[in-house]
Amino acid sequence: MSDKNNPKKDSKENSKKEQAQHELDVFKEDRVDLQGLIKFAHEKGGFSIVPTEKGMREGKAMEALQGQTQMQLDTIFEQMKVLAKQAEQLRSRVDLSSQVYDAKYSFDPVVGDQYYLYDKKDGSKILSMISPDQWNNDSLTYVATVKFLADETWEVIAKEGDEN
Repeated sequence: MSDKNNPKKDSKENSKKEQAQHELDVFKEDRVDLQGLIKFAHEKGGFSIVPTEKGMREGKAMEALQGQTQMQLDTIFEQMKVLAKQAEQLRSRVDLSSQVYDAKYSFDPVVGDQYYLYDKKDGSKILSMISPDQWNNDSLTYVATVKFLADETWEVIAKEGDEN
């Protein structure tokens, strides 16, 4: 049997190569082009470089700064989420208000009163004073309950699918 077909010998050779590569990597970690950057003496009789009290203080100060910065960034992120939610609610209110403005109705809305927006089967919308639980009309689909405000805009009180 030849040595080329011996799996045990191949395995030992690979293991030796890996060991040699590991030793070379460790050797490289301890050597640098600029010896002033390593934390231990690089020559016989050399002295080790240790952090000074000032350096330790600056390190702690940087850690505290990073912690404070992260805390403030987290706070700003939470505020951004609240603002994004408010922007989405405003967009939803504008979209629904435009549907109310496009709806057909035959009465003058009274400030502070609630009204009900419905879809008709033909795709048009109607605004009614009659709530969905007061009548059963198969030709209409409930969309939302809205309130007429003093500035002549509409506030969404409830939408189809909202949980009370």
